[in-house]
Amino acid sequence: MQIKVELDGSLHGCCGSAFSTGDTIRWVLGQLRSPNGEISFQLDDHEQLSTSGVPVAPVTARVLAIEYVDRRYVSAVGDPRQMIPADEPPAVTAVVSVPEGADFDHDAILVYLDVADEELLPRVHDWNPQADFEMTDELDRLEELRSWSFRASNLRQKLVELLESLKGTYGNVATIRFDQLGNA
Repeated sequence: MQIKVELDGSLHGCCGSAFSTGDTIRWVLGQLRSPNGEISFQLDDHEQLSTSGVPVAPVTARVLAIEYVDRRYVSAVGDPRQMIPADEPPAVTAVVSVPEGADFDHDAILVYLDVADEELLPRVHDWNPQADFEMTDELDRLEELRSWSFRASNLRQKLVELLESLKGTYGNVATIRFDQLGNA
């Protein structure tokens, strides 16, 4: 069975091992299904999947092909220090080998594998990164307390009065624009 594994470039840069087309590898993988139904295989090289409850399994396979994925980044609107992916397809370059992780400078590595025994693949896990993030009750309570405190304070009223005064003096005080990430 042939599968595609996407390796994170920065994680590989940290401590990934070298490999080449034709090599036999043994990686711990997770099989994830996104909310839109797409299945992907992810390397659990830092136990980020297994510690999140995703079933993983060691898989032996032969490397068929390797591609580097590189995105172009642009400054976010309103915050030039924040870089976001440009609204264009990434550049994909076929390679025959990947060096050991030091100084690795690619966004991702796509590795096409021929799995000898598909029965050893981990079971599919439904994965929604947005739904899996939950604030603790304590953080929720603190946020509610801060919000209530601001609404009840005279600071809020003074801010409203200042904005009304500026609006009366200058008309349109500010225009707010949002970038692709929702930052003002």
